[in-house]
Amino acid sequence: MTSSVEGQERRDLDAAETRIYGVVWLGLLAAAAGVVVGVVTALSETGFFVVGAALTTTSVTLGALVYLVSKVLDRL
Repeated sequence: MTSSVEGQERRDLDAAETRIYGVVWLGLLAAAAGVVVGVVTALSETGFFVVGAALTTTSVTLGALVYLVSKVLDRL
């Protein structure tokens, strides 16, 4: 039998997990958008290949970092 306090704690924990996953999805979407912008910049005719490649690399790295941090938080 669970008390109302334990039930409230579980609901609070579920709400916190939902917020964490929302932030993770937002971070992954932002990283994906950064990759698209980086590729478009790298392939543009203005000659900013290095800037586009750097933006793409940074976005992929940050996306991987967000994913790995979410996995660590999921195990806690």
